[in-house]
Amino acid sequence: MKFNEQLNAYISQISCTAKELCALSGISQATLSRYRNCERIPESDSSAFEELCSAIAEIAAEKEIQSITAASVKQSFIECEDFISADRESLRKNFNTLITALNINLTRLCQYTNYDPSAIFRIRSGSRNPGDCEQFASGIAAFTAREMQTQPEIAAVAELIGCDTDDIRDISPRYTLLKNWLLSQSGHGAADGSISKFLNRLDEFDLNEYINIIRFNELKVPSVPFQLPSGKTYKGISEMMESELDFLKATVLSKSDEAVIMYSDMPMTEMAKNEDFAKKWMFGMAMMLKKGLHLYQIHNIDRSFDEMMLGLESWIPMYMTGQISPYYFKNAQNGIFLHLLKVSGAAALAGEAIAGYHSDGRYYLTKSKRELEYYRKRAEEMLADLDEVYYSLIKLQREYGALVRASGPDGYVHDPDGVNTDEKLNFILEMRAKDPMHCKPYADKFGCEFVAGEKCWGVKDVDVYMPAAMQNDVRMESAEKIAVSGVKYYIEVANMPTTNDALNFLRQQKGIIVAPSKAVNAGGVGVSALEMAQNSERLVWTAEEVDAQLHKMMKTIHKESADAAAEYGLGYDLVAGANIAGFKKVAEAMMEQGCF
Repeated sequence: MKFNEQLNAYISQISCTAKELCALSGISQATLSRYRNCERIPESDSSAFEELCSAIAEIAAEKEIQSITAASVKQSFIECEDFISADRESLRKNFNTLITALNINLTRLCQYTNYDPSAIFRIRSGSRNPGDCEQFASGIAAFTAREMQTQPEIAAVAELIGCDTDDIRDISPRYTLLKNWLLSQSGHGAADGSISKFLNRLDEFDLNEYINIIRFNELKVPSVPFQLPSGKTYKGISEMMESELDFLKATVLSKSDEAVIMYSDMPMTEMAKNEDFAKKWMFGMAMMLKKGLHLYQIHNIDRSFDEMMLGLESWIPMYMTGQISPYYFKNAQNGIFLHLLKVSGAAALAGEAIAGYHSDGRYYLTKSKRELEYYRKRAEEMLADLDEVYYSLIKLQREYGALVRASGPDGYVHDPDGVNTDEKLNFILEMRAKDPMHCKPYADKFGCEFVAGEKCWGVKDVDVYMPAAMQNDVRMESAEKIAVSGVKYYIEVANMPTTNDALNFLRQQKGIIVAPSKAVNAGGVGVSALEMAQNSERLVWTAEEVDAQLHKMMKTIHKESADAAAEYGLGYDLVAGANIAGFKKVAEAMMEQGCF
């Protein structure tokens, strides 16, 4: 029996009207109508569900129907085939977390569990519930326990379910703990807490306060050279931490002002547990930045969630100094060997370990001129093949306005200071409202450059291009200018503002990330859908609520586009990824409708 059928049966049995039930439960007549028509089902832990059960029981008691109690009503609803219990919802969330965190291959999962891909899709979205939660969790756990066999994979599972790697080295306990975790109501919440903690810290971050705390302004760079032999070998985690500090000492205390290049995919968690090391490391990094050395940091983004959050907490304050150029590897590393390479003008630190056995790793610190040249060459070769990360978010936090150039039918304006005041922003809004065909008044008002009759494509002092007007406005001629301008991001804000040949050309350019209109503009369509949802339910959401939904929506779109491109070996190609992700959604919808 379905929820609406059980509800209608109760209403008939206790002989009450919808109006009476609504008055007693506090549920609106529109909501009750949706319950009865199978358009909506309350969640098991909601106040609406509790009040509904209590109201039915109260009316039954008034009519001396003793077999109907609040507990029996509640249980009968929970047993309905389409009712989303707290347990089922937790299983769904945990299942999604498992797939995302461990990068589960859904094709192999479906083959192993004998579930149809469309069924798995509906379970993940919440539009369908597993018939038997325990059986479903058992199948997923059995597949995962057998699939995750390498040391890094076992470590990832241990981190996800909150146990030690030694506890799940054998398949049997791995299966049992995975199954219990999937069926638990607290498993999926671990990541959320870390994210909230990080965002709160970032939200409250004050650069001046941070500098004062670590006494950045008071730091004095010593002039006494650090006494270190020409070469020294280190072993294990504790000595690796020692080698990190020795490298920083040698770098800070040298006379060299050569830029520093650093890369490591070594695990961070164990080092972070050592508070003394963490303080000394942060102090050493601050000293290095205080000295004025520029740092080229190569990030390993193929880390676990917790390590990624830990890295963000450590690095973002230092990025606020503006002395760090971040890079990242395009493709994930092999997951077997771990490496460390750090080079300055005074020393080089290199190391390696087998994944899962990093406590047995070896690390080598050298000051030899010949070896320094060798390691710097290796580091520079790494940089040449990497993508630079531009932290526009941080820049926008420090400068309100990032808009440097704006164009219109009459030409374009260039404001080197950016639209960084309320006066400038309000003037643009008023100007466009009164006369959308001209942007010269802005240049006249604020005394900046105006180039008549030209488009701004190809100017060299911007980081982001956002075509936001006409379809096919950016053609091959403009794309070629954009390619040599040094721009980092090309974001299509209009609907198809770029011709196909121009868009494909820009996608091929190293160092330019292209965000296609079908993904970027999905926010507008999404908010329209939110508006329709509000209208249908007679609801009014605050701007903050809509904003939060939009933010969540766009993060999901980006992730699905990036994941789809990576899954098919296309790297970080958002255009291809958005096409693939969109096609898959349509195909899955058609399969659900029985079109195939």
